Amino acid sequence: GQPGEECEWTHYIPAAINIKMADGICTVSETVHESSTCFVLRCAVFAVGDGSDMEPTHLVTAVKVKPADRGNTLLSPLAGSSKMKERGWVVFNEFVVTRVT
Repeated sequence: GQPGEECEWTHYIPAAINIKMADGICTVSETVHESSTCFVLRCAVFAVGDGSDMEPTHLVTAVKVKPADRGNTLLSPLAGSSKMKERGWVVFNEFVVTRVT
């Protein structure tokens, strides 16, 4: 975009995907299809680097906190109604990572 213009992200990671296997063909979609299995994104680990080395300079982990009911009991991601409130993401941004052998 041009300076001062609002830019819209063209790439993103969906909150859920549906995967269906049929005749050896794997179909991945955000839309629910008959006989598809739904996978919900709950965490991601990002290896951050400047591209000049094979080892990442640090790792960033994002973990999605499960929704809770009024009694503050954690709910299954697909349980209950669509009115459940997400409690957001927790991000761990660690600049020093040591390999454990």
